[in-house]
Amino acid sequence: MLSRLLLICAGATSLGLTAVPAKAVELQPGLWEMTSKTERAGVVKARPTKTRCITPEQVKAFVDRAPYEKTGTDQSCKSADLKQAGDKMSWRIQCTGKLPMETNASYTFDNPQHDTALFRTTVTIMGKTASSTLTVEGRRIGECPK
Repeated sequence: MLSRLLLICAGATSLGLTAVPAKAVELQPGLWEMTSKTERAGVVKARPTKTRCITPEQVKAFVDRAPYEKTGTDQSCKSADLKQAGDKMSWRIQCTGKLPMETNASYTFDNPQHDTALFRTTVTIMGKTASSTLTVEGRRIGECPK
């Protein structure tokens, strides 16, 4: 159960529950392929490759996104330490409440058609702490289907 929760938490972070400072490297809209792997307790597991059509509006929203903050009944999450230097950016998301968790995220933009993201998540469940690392490589593979 703990490993499943780590995967869910890290996966949620990579799917948009992140904060991004303004003026990040402009990504090129189009069809993107996302290849990812998760590492927990020394075991690396490849995840299915996914494709996603990214529109110009989604690129702008990614670049312009304000710091992330979400409060629910059992959980409160907030981003902090937003940093950008050249082709790299990083931030931290800390969650308190029923499932205390912290994710340190970093992106490296090689060019407008390729990036690599790294999400290191630590979660505490029933007094036990566990960690996982999610690595996602994104590359533009063409135009979006019409």
